[in-house]
Amino acid sequence: MIEETGLETLCEIADTKSEILEKTKILFNKNFTNENQKNRLKILAKFNPDNSAKKIIDLIFKN
Repeated sequence: MIEETGLETLCEIADTKSEILEKTKILFNKNFTNENQKNRLKILAKFNPDNSAKKIIDLIFKN
């Protein structure tokens, strides 16, 4: 769902329940620095949810 949205570097990918639990544990214990926050805000400033929604709609109703 995040492919080609510009959010790829901000997200963790997990496909199974055990992967989700493991990623959650790792992220819960990760030190989130001011630099991490600045980087996330910079990336999110470019994120356009309207464009992403249009891409999803195109994929769902693709002929």
